[in-house]
Amino acid sequence: MTNFTHHIRAWAINSPDRTALITVDGHEITYGMLDRLIDRVGRYLLGCGIRAGDVIGLTVKGPDEALALVYFLALARIGAASTELGATGQHRAAVLLYPGDAEIAGVRCIPICYDAFEPAEGEDNLPTLESPEGDMVLRLFNTSGTSGQPKLVAISHQQMRSIATWIWVPPLEPDRQEVQICAVGLGGAYGTMTLSKLLTIGGALVLTNPHSLATAVSRHKVTSIISAPSVLQNLMDKLPSVPGVSGLGPLPHLRVVMSAGSHLPSALAQKVRTRLCPWIQSVYGTSELGQIAVGNYDHISQIPFAVGRPHAAAEVQAVDESGAVLPPGEFGELRMRSPGMAERYEGDEAATARHFRDGWFYPGDLGCLTADGILCISGRVGDFINSGGVKVSPRVVEDVLLSRPDIREAAAFGVPDHDGMAQIWAAIVPDAPIPTEELSRLCGERLGAQSPKFILQMADLPRNANGKVAVRELVAMGARHYRDQV
Repeated sequence: MTNFTHHIRAWAINSPDRTALITVDGHEITYGMLDRLIDRVGRYLLGCGIRAGDVIGLTVKGPDEALALVYFLALARIGAASTELGATGQHRAAVLLYPGDAEIAGVRCIPICYDAFEPAEGEDNLPTLESPEGDMVLRLFNTSGTSGQPKLVAISHQQMRSIATWIWVPPLEPDRQEVQICAVGLGGAYGTMTLSKLLTIGGALVLTNPHSLATAVSRHKVTSIISAPSVLQNLMDKLPSVPGVSGLGPLPHLRVVMSAGSHLPSALAQKVRTRLCPWIQSVYGTSELGQIAVGNYDHISQIPFAVGRPHAAAEVQAVDESGAVLPPGEFGELRMRSPGMAERYEGDEAATARHFRDGWFYPGDLGCLTADGILCISGRVGDFINSGGVKVSPRVVEDVLLSRPDIREAAAFGVPDHDGMAQIWAAIVPDAPIPTEELSRLCGERLGAQSPKFILQMADLPRNANGKVAVRELVAMGARHYRDQV
C-alpha cells in the first residue's frame, strides 16, 4: 500500500497506545486515537462529496494546527490531494475553511467541522476506512519563488514515501522514541516530508509556540527541532527563563537542531548552541526532490559555502554552460536527481522545460562538490550583481555583514539606478541601529569595490510563504529610492 497514512494505521494496530501527537495545550493523541480521528474526518469529507483525485485547498496551520493536520491526513486517506489556499486556484475542486473565514469566490467552500472529531453513533460497528488503490497525488506544493514566480509541484504518496527514506533523524537508543518539533510549517514541502519520516518511524510530533518552546522541550522530552534561520532567530528572541529549565543552556533531552532553507549566520548558531542544543545540523533540499544534503554545522561552517554531504541516493553535479561535468572544487550550475523526485510543474510547461531536463532537476543554484564530496552553494544562477563590470555574489556581501554579531540577517541584491546600471544594495536586521560609517568601514575593508552602495536597516526582512527572503520586494524598495530622487 502506498498511501501516506498507511504507517499511522500500522502503528495503530501494533502499538495503539504509542504517542503520535501532542497538542499545544499538552493533550496527547495516540496512534490508535489518531487513526480513528482520521477515519471520522474522512467519512465527513466523503459525505461532503469529496472524492479521490480531487484537489482541496487547505492551510495546515492555525488557528488549530492539530485540527488542520487531521484534515490533511483524512484527505490523504481518501485519496484527495491538498494544496495551500493561496496556491493556483484552477486546480481546486473545493477549499476547507474555518468558521468565520471569508469565502473564496468561484470555488466551493466546505467548513472545517469540529463535530467531525466526535464519535458517531454506531461508529464501533463501522469498518475501518480504506484508501483507494494506486498511487495518488498527496499534495501540491508552492515552490519558494524568491526571485521569480512561485510554481506548483505535485508530489504523490509513493514519491513522498520514497523521499522520506532519506530524511535524516538523530541517532537514538533503540528504546527511545523520536519526539519532534517542526517549526518550518507542516503544510510546506519540507514540513510534510519530515512529518512523513516521523510517521514512518513511529515518532511523536509536538505542537507548540515560541513562548512555550522551552517548556515543551522539557515536558515532552523533545529530541529534535526542525527550523529555518529566521524562525530560529524568533525563537531565540522569545526563549524565556523557565523554572526547572535555565533557558540559558542546552535544554534537556534535545539532541539536535536542524536548520534548513537558508544560510545560518554564525552569531545565531552560537546562540542556538548555548540556549537550545550544542549539535546543529545544516540541511539543503528542494520542494522538487526533498532533502539532498545534511552536514554537521561545526564542520561545514569551516568550508566556504558548504551546506552538507549529499545522501547516498542523491546524484549531484556541477556543470558548465555546455552541460559538461566540472571537476571537484569548480563552481558551475548544479543539477541533481534522487528517488521520488518530481517530474514537472503543474500547468507551467516553460518552467518544466527549464528545470527538468534529461532526467535531471536544475534548481537554479550555483555550486560545486569538493574533493571529499561536500556540496557547496555560492548563490543562484543570474543572481550575480554586475555593477559597471564589477561582479559580486550576494552571498559574499552577506557573509561580510553577518560577521558582525549584532547583525541577525542580511540580504544583498542589485537595484538599477537612473541610468539602468545595477548598484549593489544590502538590507540588514541589526539588534540596534548601527552607525552608517561603521558599516561602510567594514565593507570597505573586506569588500572594496564590491561594497554595497546603500545598506537598509530593517526590523525584519520581507519573506514569502515558505519563509525565504523575498528579494523582489527589496529590489522594489531600492527602485522607489531612485524614482523619488527624480
